[in-house]
Amino acid sequence: MALLDVRSLSLHYDSPRGPVRAVDGVSFSLPDPGQAVGVIGETGSGKTSLVLALTRALPRNVCHFAGEVFLDGTDIMKISMESFRRDIRWKKIAVVFQGAQNGFNPVIRVGAQVMERARAEGMVDARSARSSAEQALDSVGLPPGTADRYPHELSGGMKQRAAIAMALTMHPALLVLDEPTSALDVSVQAQIMNLLKKLKGDFGLSMIFISHDIALASDLCDRFAVMSGGKVREEGTAEQVLLEPRDSYTRQLLASIPRLRGRTEDAEAQGERPDSTPAAAKRTDAGAPAREAPPLASFEELKVHFTSRAGLFRTSIVRAVDGVTLSIGRAETVALVGESGSGKTTLGRALLRLVRAAGGSVRFDGVDIAALKGARLSELRRRAQAVFQDPYASISPFMDVRAIVEEPLLVHGVHGQKRRRDLVMEALASVRLAPAADVAAKHPHTLSGGQRQRVCIARAIVLGPELVVADEPVSMVDASNRAEILRLLRDLQAAKGIAFLYITHDIASARQIAERIAVMYLGTIVEEGPAALVIDRPAHPYSRALLAAVPEPDPSNRTRMREVMPGEPPRADAVPPGCPFHPRCPRFMKGRCDAARPLPREIAPGHRVACFLYD
Repeated sequence: MALLDVRSLSLHYDSPRGPVRAVDGVSFSLPDPGQAVGVIGETGSGKTSLVLALTRALPRNVCHFAGEVFLDGTDIMKISMESFRRDIRWKKIAVVFQGAQNGFNPVIRVGAQVMERARAEGMVDARSARSSAEQALDSVGLPPGTADRYPHELSGGMKQRAAIAMALTMHPALLVLDEPTSALDVSVQAQIMNLLKKLKGDFGLSMIFISHDIALASDLCDRFAVMSGGKVREEGTAEQVLLEPRDSYTRQLLASIPRLRGRTEDAEAQGERPDSTPAAAKRTDAGAPAREAPPLASFEELKVHFTSRAGLFRTSIVRAVDGVTLSIGRAETVALVGESGSGKTTLGRALLRLVRAAGGSVRFDGVDIAALKGARLSELRRRAQAVFQDPYASISPFMDVRAIVEEPLLVHGVHGQKRRRDLVMEALASVRLAPAADVAAKHPHTLSGGQRQRVCIARAIVLGPELVVADEPVSMVDASNRAEILRLLRDLQAAKGIAFLYITHDIASARQIAERIAVMYLGTIVEEGPAALVIDRPAHPYSRALLAAVPEPDPSNRTRMREVMPGEPPRADAVPPGCPFHPRCPRFMKGRCDAARPLPREIAPGHRVACFLYD
C-alpha cells in the first residue's frame, strides 16, 4: 500500500474571467515511506495550489475541489474539516512554506514558536516545552541557545532550519516543502538539502518537495511529477525523468538549466559563450590587443562603508566594499559572484554613483565619477544604466509599458514625440517583445515575470548606454525565461557593444554570459579571471565551495551528501581579522590566515587570487 496516493485531484478558483483550473486532475503517488517526490514546474503551474489542496488550507474563492487523496490507505478527502484539523494537519501532514523569514512572529522567542503547536495539542507541558524545543532545534543542526533568540537574530538559513524543526515537532509521516530554499544562497541551499537528506534517511520521513528547480530537486527526490497548466505532464522515478524524459516540457526544463561544464556545442545551444576569451582582450582592426586600451569602468581600492546602529548609544561600521580593484572593458561582460552580504550590489551602486565612496575611486571612461556634477553627472547616468533584481517592484504598476520605457528619454530631454516613440518601439523590439505596439499599450500586471524583466531591460537600453549594471536580473524568473534572458543580454552586447557588470549569486549562470568572473566575499575580491579558468580550475577555497554547492540534474545526487562550507558569512560590521574567509575555510592556516589579509596574486595570465596558498 502506498503511503500517499493522489488520484484525479482538482482545485479550481472563481475569478472575474471565469474558473481558474489551478489543479486539474492531478495524480501521483509516493509508494514507500522514507521517499521523496519532487513536484516540479514553473510559476503558475499549480504547485502551490497543490500544497493548499493536500493540506486543505483553501482560500474562500474555491469553486471546485474534488478527487481522492489516500494517506496510509485512508481517503482524507472524505474526512470532515474538523477531523482533518484535529487528526491530520501537523500530526500526519506538516508543511514548510516558502518564506521562512515571514513565518515567525518577530516578538516571540524561536523556541516558544517551535513548540507552540505541540503545546496547543497538549503533547508537552510548559515545563518540558523548553527542553523539547532545544531537542527539535538540535535535530536540524542549530546551535545551543537558539531557542532563546528572536527571529531577527537568525540568518536566513537558520530561520529555514527552525521552520523545519517547527514542522517536525508532532512527528508527521509526510512533510510538504514548498520552495523551502528559494530565498537562500547556493551554499546555504546545499546545507538545507543535506539536512533534508539526513532527516529522510535517519527518521524514514517522507517528503513532497515543491520546486521550480529540477536540478536542485535531484539532490533529494526518488520520484518526480512535472506540472504545467495545473496538470502532471510526466511522472516517474528520478532515473526515468532525469535521464530519459518522455515529455517535451520536461526536456525543455532540463535544457534550460545553466550548466557549469559540458561540450561546446551543448553550451552554444544553452546560450553559453563557446569562446571564453574576454571581448576586451580580442584584437582590434589595427591589430593591437584591445586590452591595452583603457577600460570603460574601473574600481581602484574602492571602499564603501556605512554607519549602523549597534545599540542605544553605539554605532558600528559596515564595510560593504573594502578595497576592491576591478576593471570592465568596452563591450565586455564581467560577472560578480558571491553570497548575500558580500557587497556585490553595493559595488554596482557605487559604479552608478548611487552611493558615496569612503576611499579609493571609481572611474568611468577615465574620469573619477566622484567629481561629476550637473550636466556631466547626467551624462554618466545616460551612459551607465541598471537592470534591477525584482521586475515586480522596479516598474510602476500605474504606467503602461510605453510610458515606462519612455521615461528615461523624458528625463534626459530627448525631444520630439515621434522620435521618442520610435526609440521605445526599437527598444521593445530589441528585447524581443512582439508585437511591440501591442506590448507598449499593456500594463505590468498583464505581463509574465519574464516579460516584465524584458521591459526593465528595454528601459535600460533605450538611451543607448555603454554599460549596464545587471543586478540579479534572472533570479526571480523561471528556468526557461532565465535561459532566454541570458541569451538576450549576450545578443544585446554583440549587437550594440554594451558592457555588462552582471551581479549574481549563481555562478552557473555567470558561465553562460560572462567573459570574466570576479568572486566576492565580505567586501573583497578573492578571485578574478577568465570565466573558463575560474569555473574549470578554481583557485580560491571559496570559489571551489561555491562550485561544489551548484546542483546538476543527476539521480545519484540523492545518495550522497554534498560537500558544503560550514555556516554563513559573518556580518560586514564584524569582519574577521586577516583573510575574511578564514573562519569557514577548510585549508585555514593558524597564525597566518587569521593574522594578515592576503594580497591578490596572478597565478596565470589574467587569473588572480587572494590566498596564502599561492605565496
